[in-house]
Amino acid sequence: MMDAPFTSEPPVLTPAQSAEESERRYRALVELSPDAIVVHFNGVIVYVNEAALRLVCAPDRESVIGRPFLDFVPEEFRHAVVERTERTLETPERQVLGIRSRTLNGQELYIEGMSVPIPYQGSYAHQVVLRDVTEQRRAERELFRLNRALKAIIAVSQTLARATREQQFLEDVCRILCDTGGYRLAWVGMPEADPDGRQKIIHPVVWMGEENGYLRSHLISWDLSKQKNLGPGGMAAATGRTTVMRGIQHPPDPLNDEPELWRLEAIKRGFASVIGVPLLHNQSVFGVLVLYSRQDDAFDKEEVKLLEQLAADIAFGISTLRDREEHRRAESALGETEDRYRLLVEHSPEAIVVYCDWILEYVNPAAVRLLGKTSADELLGKHFLDFVPEEFRDAIKVRSTEIECENEGHGGLTLTYVTESGEKLYYESVGARTTYNGKPARQIVIRDITGHKHVEADLERSREELRELAAHLQSAREEERTSIAREIHDELGQDLTGLKMDLALLEDLVIEHVKAPELNEMTDRIQSMSDLLNQTVHSVRKIISELRPVLLDKLGLSAAIEWQAEEFQSRTGIVCECYLTADDTSFPRDCATAVYRIFQESLTNVLRHAEATRVTVSFGRDESGFELEVRDNGVGIDRDAPSKTKSFGLIGMRERAHMFSGSVEILGTPGKGTTVRLVIPDSGLSSYNQKTQHAQSIST
Repeated sequence: MMDAPFTSEPPVLTPAQSAEESERRYRALVELSPDAIVVHFNGVIVYVNEAALRLVCAPDRESVIGRPFLDFVPEEFRHAVVERTERTLETPERQVLGIRSRTLNGQELYIEGMSVPIPYQGSYAHQVVLRDVTEQRRAERELFRLNRALKAIIAVSQTLARATREQQFLEDVCRILCDTGGYRLAWVGMPEADPDGRQKIIHPVVWMGEENGYLRSHLISWDLSKQKNLGPGGMAAATGRTTVMRGIQHPPDPLNDEPELWRLEAIKRGFASVIGVPLLHNQSVFGVLVLYSRQDDAFDKEEVKLLEQLAADIAFGISTLRDREEHRRAESALGETEDRYRLLVEHSPEAIVVYCDWILEYVNPAAVRLLGKTSADELLGKHFLDFVPEEFRDAIKVRSTEIECENEGHGGLTLTYVTESGEKLYYESVGARTTYNGKPARQIVIRDITGHKHVEADLERSREELRELAAHLQSAREEERTSIAREIHDELGQDLTGLKMDLALLEDLVIEHVKAPELNEMTDRIQSMSDLLNQTVHSVRKIISELRPVLLDKLGLSAAIEWQAEEFQSRTGIVCECYLTADDTSFPRDCATAVYRIFQESLTNVLRHAEATRVTVSFGRDESGFELEVRDNGVGIDRDAPSKTKSFGLIGMRERAHMFSGSVEILGTPGKGTTVRLVIPDSGLSSYNQKTQHAQSIST
């Protein structure tokens, strides 16, 4: 049977062997330690383990051993290290010293060190244990930043709950970000653009922290066409995405790129990292939040998420405050409108009543006076129709039903009321749907239009008298023309006929009794006199026809129109085509004259203004009356010409037609000619005949 291992007695070592074994174990422990261990004697490094070489990025022990220990200690910590080393010889208490240092390749390190004296060559050396806590410090610092950002979010939320004005809210937000969040500068800006979009600038509205003229040192653009010069705020506004720039003191390409102005100004003020976060509403950018830090590694992924959440809260806060402000302004405007409305209603000279389900809810002072009461209390709560004359109640009920079916108020309803004294009063009521004390209601405005009606009646009577006077003047003018034409025909016509006969007799006598050569001269003179006399006869006939066409009295209106058209064509060269189908035998003499004069005026306008080459004339009738139409192919009448106040020819045409309840319509299209349409209804002719007969019976 074999002896079990580890059961035998350990060998007995000599003191020298024990010391050597202890040394070997110590070295094995030191070499395998994850912490860096350095031994220095009189300040000179005599030993380093592998972890220490890795810590300072040394290639081998030879590059470290023999060098002063303080060479690896940052200058600002050397005094503390020396003091702590000397203290370890005096007291057994061990204290950890935190050091921020850099490796040989420039990497920043956070180290915790502790020194203990150890025997060395008959004296004491110092063994320093160094532990790399860089990642721990970074995690602690990141946690600290995140906690600050979270505290800032909470503080902003609390501020939003108390905020009443946008400017103050943004000032409080920026102050919280600097004081609680620990950022060196915080500002909020609003992107704006020219109407033509050529200049896009962000205008800072609020800032807090170490601004020191930074925001005034350069224009903050958000124009993507100038992307190279955009800072984080401009990029966030232009793209709608968060933009982070760390280590801004190190340009992306320092050899080829000249640093942007915003970067240079930021570096001057000691800023190392910047973040721009867009403020969004309905997916559109309306502002930016920009924060600055002095740390190169600021704004990591988790911090950015928190700041984006913070920006969302700020954007919500701004939108909420703006909505509140708009609501406040709307309420203020509504209150002012209500005050103006009440003043207007209370002082209105027109009666205004409001009723719900026919029960009066409001009456203004004018309504109290109109309804013959002394106070509104005598009317409120009463049925509205109790104050309406019975003959108008059905009409008002119908209008009230119309209001129910329409979105807008109805047109005016005119009411006529006869007082006990026989005076006739006129009222006009206008109603509309409204709301009163939260209930659907009807608002009625009652206006006394008695004076207006009297003025209208006087005006209409004056117009009618003027028209009758104009008609009388036209009739008298036509009678005078007829009389003058008859006198010229009877007197001057007979004289001219006698002259022609005498001249013919004279010519016979000259031929019989006068011998050559006087005969030829005298016959030439007589022929010249005969020609002049014929021309005079022709002129007289023309004057007579212009004063009063003989055909109008002898053959009727259609014949006169056709003759006038032929005369116009022969005189002007403008082709006239006539289509005359109406039987005008029943036409009153005055009406025929008026139609003929309107036709003459139409031809005159064609000659003066139309530049036409053809005129088409039609005269016919249908079941309602007669219609005369004159159409040309000229340049077309101006659309506004018929309504011009000094178009006396057109006014005269309308007034002539109005004598017989007729109408004149003038239509024109530029480049396509003009049409004059005269319509005389049979009812107008009958009415005119009755008036004429009545006037004759009175004169008789």
